[in-house]
Amino acid sequence: MRSLLPRPTTSLPPRPTIRPHLLPPPRQPQLLKPHRRHPPHLPLLRRNADDRKYVGSSYGYNYRVDYYRSLSPEERAAQQAQLKEALEGNYIMELMVYAPNLAGDPKGMPQARGFKYYLGGTSELGMLGDLSSVWQIAFVMSHMAVDNVRFKAGEGPGSDVDALGATGKHLGSVYYSNIGLMLRAVVPLTRYMEGFGQWDANVLSLFDTSGKKLKSDGYLWTSSLRVGVTLNATDRLYVKGYGSLNGFGDYGLGAQAEAGLRF
Repeated sequence: MRSLLPRPTTSLPPRPTIRPHLLPPPRQPQLLKPHRRHPPHLPLLRRNADDRKYVGSSYGYNYRVDYYRSLSPEERAAQQAQLKEALEGNYIMELMVYAPNLAGDPKGMPQARGFKYYLGGTSELGMLGDLSSVWQIAFVMSHMAVDNVRFKAGEGPGSDVDALGATGKHLGSVYYSNIGLMLRAVVPLTRYMEGFGQWDANVLSLFDTSGKKLKSDGYLWTSSLRVGVTLNATDRLYVKGYGSLNGFGDYGLGAQAEAGLRF
């Protein structure tokens, strides 16, 4: 017998249409950026600027994670002391400018014009009582012109061709240049006075071992030796006197007084 009831039907909702241009772009994997460690050869100032200490790293596929810890108060104090020592006591820089007639016009005395420049480091030699002796090594560069220098017979510029220079004492001009290494030892005598010995090793002397440039053109390329005393009026103001040996002859022996300021 045929049923008169309506046959049940099933219907599904229509599938949504997906348009590709409306889909969000796929997310790219984000790689962790590793912290940069300061290698030990970087300047001290940069390495001391960080208040953390590196303790290790972990690695995975295409990433690295660095682990740090904060510095302890003792480590920060040691770091600051190291920075202060580097800034205050381990280097020297000196600039000397020579100007003629600065202290008047001493007639017949040699007149120098030019400069000297030193840049280097300082290390401790030892203690003398409660005061420390130091050793200084520096690069030196200088150039000076000196007038009214007294020469012996046969010495100085023009002495190989000039009859007067070959037979008697005469005055001449000398041009001194130096590129090399300065070695200086400083020994305290009192709290306000110190003695020093200094040698300026001149690389240019290798190109004129016989002194021919002095006789022909007046150029002097010797390695000067100085011994003297420094009086420190304050920590900034000083007065220095020394004797020098800058060659063999009347022209090589000299004495000099110097006053200066430290910055």
